[in-house]
Amino acid sequence: MGSLSLFLLSLDNEQEILPIMTRFPKFPPEIRNMVWTFAAMEPEVFTVKIRRLVKESPSKAKQKKNLTARTQFHFKYEATSGPINLHGYNTPHSSLRSATNESRAAYKKFRSHEIQLLGYGPDNKVFFNPSVDVLHFDDFSSLFSHHLRQRLRRPLPFLSGLDKAEKIAFDPTPDSDRIEDLSEEVVEDFKMRTTRIEMGWIENGTEYKKDFGWRRAKLLEENRLMGEMRPRAIRNSGALGRVNGGYISVEAKILRLPLTAKDLA
Repeated sequence: MGSLSLFLLSLDNEQEILPIMTRFPKFPPEIRNMVWTFAAMEPEVFTVKIRRLVKESPSKAKQKKNLTARTQFHFKYEATSGPINLHGYNTPHSSLRSATNESRAAYKKFRSHEIQLLGYGPDNKVFFNPSVDVLHFDDFSSLFSHHLRQRLRRPLPFLSGLDKAEKIAFDPTPDSDRIEDLSEEVVEDFKMRTTRIEMGWIENGTEYKKDFGWRRAKLLEENRLMGEMRPRAIRNSGALGRVNGGYISVEAKILRLPLTAKDLA
């Protein structure tokens, strides 16, 4: 439907020019919209990633030399999404999002349902169509959502709109070794993020912020994380097979990667 000519090499090594759809832009808007809407109905698989960000607290940032801040760092959870293929690998976004303004509008209109991390602003929204799309939560996202539920213990689900999803996919059921690896990686992720903060202090000449209060809070958080991420607790909670704290419809179909074309039907 574009205006570019596509060239293909035929079997006799001669270039073959494919026909160009020159009349489509001249179709009535209603017809073009029907075409874009039909194209937007193609099922997609979106991986929803929930991550915990570690940041320097405002009180720590304002702290002067030799003073100890009451709060050393704070956490923020972030939800992002992107398309993946049936095996879980990242794929480009649908071309409808960038083809024309009409195609982009039709794509967004068809995927108007949303899930959102409560309390974390409008940027943490994931749009999808529950009747055709599949939402995938990898092991890390399941772990972090379980951890968020443990920490906050909110009476309400922290993921609103998840009850509309009709198909939810998870990673293949991990064995005991994989659960232990995931637990270690969550702790290492915290260490990596705090190390980045410390490196920023060195670059800015504010290394004095790495004082007793910071080191003590960092150690306490590492120990707390190791306790919360005990493999046995994770296994017993079933955190890797559900999105803890979010309401999922009892009629939702639970799938596991890799998916098949039948799963999208």
